[in-house]
Amino acid sequence: MTGTFIVSGIVGLLFMIAGWLLADDVVRLYRRYEEWVTSELEVNLGFMGWRVDKARATKMLRWTVAGGFLVGVLISWSPMVGVYAGLLFGALPVPLVRYLRSRRWQAFDEQLLDAVTLLRNGLKSGLALPQSMELLVREMHSPMNEEFDQVLKEVQMGRTLDEALIALNERIVHPELDLLVSSIVTLRRTGGNMTETFELITDTIQQRVRVEGKIRALTAQGMTQAYILVSMPYILGLVVYLMDPSYMQPMFETVVGWLLLTLMTAMVMVAWFVIKQIVTIEV
Repeated sequence: MTGTFIVSGIVGLLFMIAGWLLADDVVRLYRRYEEWVTSELEVNLGFMGWRVDKARATKMLRWTVAGGFLVGVLISWSPMVGVYAGLLFGALPVPLVRYLRSRRWQAFDEQLLDAVTLLRNGLKSGLALPQSMELLVREMHSPMNEEFDQVLKEVQMGRTLDEALIALNERIVHPELDLLVSSIVTLRRTGGNMTETFELITDTIQQRVRVEGKIRALTAQGMTQAYILVSMPYILGLVVYLMDPSYMQPMFETVVGWLLLTLMTAMVMVAWFVIKQIVTIEV
């Protein structure tokens, strides 16, 4: 027991010396991370229609880190656990907003085929393109109706329809949407049969959806294995803790345990990244 305390004290002292020597580098690294997180929040929340500037995003990040530190200290009464909790909370905003953005993008992607079909049917029935967009806004759900409603509002504020559609294309990076917007802008300037163009775009989207369905079926097993492998260390640790809490206490109450937890988390993140790169197939 005495040897363990001596080792923990030496490791803690080494960390204090390293922190003192690298204080400026740590501050500089945190500021770079803060700039990256705030830019990510600004871009991704803007994509979802939430206007957040960098100053407000910086405040959100700092309050999140402080809240994580406070929660960790209140739960364990250990400043080191508070530091880990603050780092964890500070790392969560970017994956969270990227997940929310991907969910919105996925919903937009799933609705795009119906949107193009609705626009095509509106043109076939004799409606003008803006009227077909108004029909789309009334008939469809979020996020498709919100995005085209934004297009119509920009037109009402004085922008041309082409400019509003180009702005939509810049907000949502999507290959078929880019094809749709480029076709509309080109045909409005040069003339042509827009209904036939929409039919070609519809066929393109249908073919891509079929290919993506096959790819998802092939990669589903790999993703399931990835979820199991990533969660297994934490599940086993929880089981052991519930069976014998005193056996797991050194992992949470000693410097060596914190180092092992940090190493384990880093290795799990690397494994998740590698597996994700292997099973992800771009269409």
